[in-house]
Amino acid sequence: MEEIGINISKHTSDHINDYLNMGINIVITVCDNANNACPTFPEDVKRLHWSIVDPFRNWNFDLNQLSAFRETRKEIKLRLLKFIQEYK
Repeated sequence: MEEIGINISKHTSDHINDYLNMGINIVITVCDNANNACPTFPEDVKRLHWSIVDPFRNWNFDLNQLSAFRETRKEIKLRLLKFIQEYK
């Protein structure tokens, strides 16, 4: 993400339960496991699912894997731009 000017070094992976009562009205899942495990939100929530292949292979850093992460990043960016245009 740093390659495109986005610093995520301080980001964390939070449990979904932390967000269940925050008034979220759209939930987008980006992998099939997340889609299957996504809890029911208490409010009327629109759910969108984007089946995107997870580029993660293992805990060993391998420069040969960077292209898969770049492709995934590109796909998510394109889908987000389209989403923003559709939901303005």
